[in-house]
Amino acid sequence: MVSEKEIATYKLAQYFVAKYQYKIVEIQGSAKEIWLGSTHSDKYPVIRISTSSISSTFFDKTRLLEIHDTICKFFNVKAKLLDIHLDDEAIDTSEDDLVQVTIVNDKLEGTDITQEFPDILTFSNDQQDKKQFNPMDKLKEMSRNKAPNDIMNKKPVVSFVVAIICLAVFVLVNYITGLLGGDGNASAAASIIVGGYYKAFVVVGGEFFRFLTSGFVHYNMIHLLVNMIALINLGQILEKVYSRTQYLLILLGSIITGCIFVFVAQGNVLVVGISGGLYGLMAALLVYGFDSKVIYNPAVARSFISTLLINVMISFLPGVSFFGHMGGFIGGLFIALFITKNKTWKLLKQNALIALAILLVFVGYRATKSFTISPIYYITDLQVLDFMDSVGFKGYSQSMLNKLNKFYGFEIK
Repeated sequence: MVSEKEIATYKLAQYFVAKYQYKIVEIQGSAKEIWLGSTHSDKYPVIRISTSSISSTFFDKTRLLEIHDTICKFFNVKAKLLDIHLDDEAIDTSEDDLVQVTIVNDKLEGTDITQEFPDILTFSNDQQDKKQFNPMDKLKEMSRNKAPNDIMNKKPVVSFVVAIICLAVFVLVNYITGLLGGDGNASAAASIIVGGYYKAFVVVGGEFFRFLTSGFVHYNMIHLLVNMIALINLGQILEKVYSRTQYLLILLGSIITGCIFVFVAQGNVLVVGISGGLYGLMAALLVYGFDSKVIYNPAVARSFISTLLINVMISFLPGVSFFGHMGGFIGGLFIALFITKNKTWKLLKQNALIALAILLVFVGYRATKSFTISPIYYITDLQVLDFMDSVGFKGYSQSMLNKLNKFYGFEIK
């Protein structure tokens, strides 16, 4: 038998869905509550409707705020949680993080929300026969308008797709390496062929696309596995708190900024791997930590600091691009900061804009001094161009060869 409170809960949820375009957000283990989210309401983008007593909120506050924060991130909004209770208990508490309302017997107590929802008390006027009322039917009807994903169980789809692309490129790199002879120099040439960052081809051929494509190139199995595990782990957190577009923007933007730092700070090096993007994601996680205040939890702070220190130490290992990591972290930090909708960070964002402008001027100046190539690896150049010629890109191969000869000041054959 369905209780009157359950009927009222579903009717109220239907009211918000039909009248104000809210969407149902499926939260596991929420038998006595319904969560709603919307991008149409600036003041109350997230609503919780509950049949539990309002005093229970005090004991459940941490869970509620975590869910609320996650839904806000998904809908890219920022506001307090509107917590509506269909209970006989009167309002006797005030919460800074919650806007609490009780609706009983067609009366509204607590915060006045009638300015935003002037006809909210009309939701119970439907005199449908309670014996025939099936809340599950109503829920199924409302589910046609539910949020696209179960937010709390949202899978890191973007991370998995990126990982699959990296794996496919890894297979291609090793296949080409085998065709080129299988030695270390062949691996470098194969990585350049599929899009690895190589300053000679960037400067001489204007192939700036390598700033991005290099992030998907790996030729070492251990390097690939370590990076993909880190990517999935970070994605499981960040794809829940940022939209997929924002997450992809942080990842790709950090890969690019990492390569830009390498371009202005290092000589003619080969750089491959998604590490710059991973450092950008770590920076975004740090921004989220301060935005959500979870970083103030001592255990969380210790965990993040230890992870960051380990990765800083890794950046100084031989064969690892310190500037790529640093550039990726800085890029992710700025991107995450500017897409975060925290109104209290207005001054911080203004100062960040000034810092970004200074950084861009410095990097731009350094970039004008970076169009040199040293050392020259003409054997690798020829290996790459010979392969491109053999697979049908003769025009590209000859054009690049002519440009290299002119830039080097001698002919490579």
